[in-house]
Amino acid sequence: MFDTDNQRVEKFDSVGIFISEWGKNGGIPVVPYHSTEDGEFWYPQGIAVDNEDNVYVADTGNHRIQKFTSDGTFSLNWGEYGTEAGQFSSPLGIATDSSNNVYVVDWENRRVQKFSSDGTYLAEFGVSSDGDGQFIWPYGVAIDSYDNIYVVDEYKCTIQKFDSAFVFLTKWGEFGTGNGKFNSPRGIGIDGKDNVYVTELNNHRVQKFTSDGEFLSIWGEYGDGDGQFYSPCGVTFDSSDNIFVADTFNHRVQKFAPPIVPADIEINPGVFNLKSKGNYISCYIEILEDYNVYDIDQTKDITFEFDGNYVIAEESPRNIGDNDSDGNPDLMVKFNRQDVYDILPFGYVELIVKGYLVDGFYFEGEDTVYVKDVGKDHTNENDPSSEEY
Repeated sequence: MFDTDNQRVEKFDSVGIFISEWGKNGGIPVVPYHSTEDGEFWYPQGIAVDNEDNVYVADTGNHRIQKFTSDGTFSLNWGEYGTEAGQFSSPLGIATDSSNNVYVVDWENRRVQKFSSDGTYLAEFGVSSDGDGQFIWPYGVAIDSYDNIYVVDEYKCTIQKFDSAFVFLTKWGEFGTGNGKFNSPRGIGIDGKDNVYVTELNNHRVQKFTSDGEFLSIWGEYGDGDGQFYSPCGVTFDSSDNIFVADTFNHRVQKFAPPIVPADIEINPGVFNLKSKGNYISCYIEILEDYNVYDIDQTKDITFEFDGNYVIAEESPRNIGDNDSDGNPDLMVKFNRQDVYDILPFGYVELIVKGYLVDGFYFEGEDTVYVKDVGKDHTNENDPSSEEY
């Protein structure tokens, strides 16, 4: 993360334990001090990591981008003050795509510039105006799994979406305090499901949207308690979709787990006989709380997991019924029997079933089965069920 007023980058593990830092550490007064040396900063205000764990920092006051290895070793920099291609006037947000190209919000030039990972200028888009595909105060930028580009315009209180060729696709937002409205939006991040998260400096909150701008959820309010914010700015994610928010004037980072909706899971059969020649294992899913199975996003994977390994449910057959006759619908999905057997040990096994809901939340539930060793008779009073297939 960048620590603007201390002119440095700090690195932490996923639970917040400090690992390292580079750049100036705040020991020298911020004003009038600044440095133009390689690896040092003047008000850094953007950071991104590519697929090879290289770190790119928007060195805003020096009007340049600096690139480092993951341990903070300086690699190269590019840019200088100006309006020409490859020059900057206060670069802010920065992001990388699937090919490790680097996108930089060039704030005072009202544009986004694209570079290769070695700093070679490739292209740019945007001009200073109020129309679609144009910017007034562009701030944050993020890239989804399809290399679509999302740009926050703080002044216009909008998010604009472009395809990888910079063609304008859609926009959403306006000034206000209601759902889907913004007051000084700045930070933007994309989770593993391509949901879009936006932080608001003056509404002190985070909003979540689909990739097309449909409002999904919101959290946060002004304050210094857990889950409260004082002008949040940056937002990012780890590989498990845990959410990290830079809580600017509380001088901290808050971590949030992705929302998980509980599910009731029944796996049939309850005893797995590895000698069985059947093709499938059935799983019945019932969503709890304020959801039901019609809220499951069946365009995304439903997984059967054990000890870090997983099997993806077959796309068909699937049926909605009421397997347990409790009046609540459940979704029946099937998993390839041999694929499941390949990841399981013998004995009692707790299996987890996960998937996504249409609002971007997860559902998760578990069931316990018994796995029989080949050639041994384990069906007795100690087994969870005498039923086996």
